[in-house]
Amino acid sequence: MRRAFTLIEILVVVVILGIISTIVFTVFGDVTGDARISATQSDLKNMKTQVQLVAQEEGGVFPEEITVDMLQGWFRIARPHPFSLPSTPLGVETAPPGDPTARHPANKLITGAAFGWWYNPANGSLRSRIRDLGDPDANLELYNKINNTAISNLNQVN
Repeated sequence: MRRAFTLIEILVVVVILGIISTIVFTVFGDVTGDARISATQSDLKNMKTQVQLVAQEEGGVFPEEITVDMLQGWFRIARPHPFSLPSTPLGVETAPPGDPTARHPANKLITGAAFGWWYNPANGSLRSRIRDLGDPDANLELYNKINNTAISNLNQVN
C-alpha cells in the first residue's frame, strides 16, 4: 500500500527548512560584515603607517595629499573601499588646508561620488568613511569601531 505525505507533514518540513535557511543566512551575513570591517581596519592601519613613515623621513611634515598612485603603490590598495557604493571613486579626500585641529571629516558617510577615505595633511589624521546603515547610532558605532575612535556624534570633527 502506498502512503503519501500529508499536507501537514510537508508544511512542517518547509517551515523547518525556512528556519534553518534564516539561521544560515544570518550567520553568513554577519561574517561578511565582519570581514568588511576587518579589511577596512587593515587598509586604514597600513595607510596610517605609511603616512607616519613619510612624515618621519620628511622631518615631521606629512604628505600634502594622498593620490590614487600612492594608494596603489605605497599602500597597495587597488580595490575600492570595502564599504564603497558602485559610484564611489578610488581615492582619498584631502581636508582643506590650514585646519590642524580637524581629526575627522565633516561627512563621515560614503555618499555618491565622495571618496571612502579622508586625510588631513596638517596633522596626519586619516579616517575611513562608512556606508549609511540607516540608523545614526549604528553609524556612529561603526565609524568609531573602524577608525578606533570614540567620538560622541557624527557631526564632531575634532
